[in-house]
Amino acid sequence: WNQGVFSSDDLPTNFTSQFFDIEQAVIQMQSYENARTRIQEEFFSSFSDAWLTAVEAQQLEEAKQLAGVCASVRVRIEQELTLTRVGFEARLEILNDGDFPLENVTVTLRASAFGNATVDATSRFVFDEPVLEGVTSVDGGVIDPSSNAKATWLILALTEAAPVFDTKYDVSGILRYTIEGVGYIQNLAPDTITVKPDPQLYLKYFHSRNVFADNPFTLEIEPSIPYQLGLLIENRGYGDANNVE
Repeated sequence: WNQGVFSSDDLPTNFTSQFFDIEQAVIQMQSYENARTRIQEEFFSSFSDAWLTAVEAQQLEEAKQLAGVCASVRVRIEQELTLTRVGFEARLEILNDGDFPLENVTVTLRASAFGNATVDATSRFVFDEPVLEGVTSVDGGVIDPSSNAKATWLILALTEAAPVFDTKYDVSGILRYTIEGVGYIQNLAPDTITVKPDPQLYLKYFHSRNVFADNPFTLEIEPSIPYQLGLLIENRGYGDANNVE
């Protein structure tokens, strides 16, 4: 350094003594400071903490690749047009084509405004208990390896689902399960339904003011005279009432 040599490039070709390159030292110190700044920004307490976190993330990813991932699933609605207070079926099929069972299987269904998943409309429907096939439960159940599972819900649309106009909804949900202790969360692709408003029928009976029949206080038997009974049906709802009998 006293001779003005600060880089290994400036050394004589026959120089054999150990030399500390100050330029390389500055580069290494700057890399160290940059790395320390990054781990502090990511809220790691030390380099060892960051290293252990990276190792655990890699192990988790390898476990997921080893276990495999459940096939794509969606909610399927067979009857996509319904009246309020009339039920329709939502069916979910899950294919486990891996070598490990799907454990802690949990399914949560929800209804949302058509095309806008942020507007929750689940409260406008009633979800009945599902009919299960190939799975023990949808609240912590198990699906065996290389098998199919089905769950069918009867969903009832309340009057609030379509009070005035035909209203569309998306029915979707979330599937959660674990494979060998590794947790998975999978969004269910939605299916669209259309709910029509109900008719609201009010019945009003009426007949003649005076009706003639036998007087029980006389010995003579007077003949009864038939009279007309009328019925007025008023639809106060916004849906059509067809085939009224």
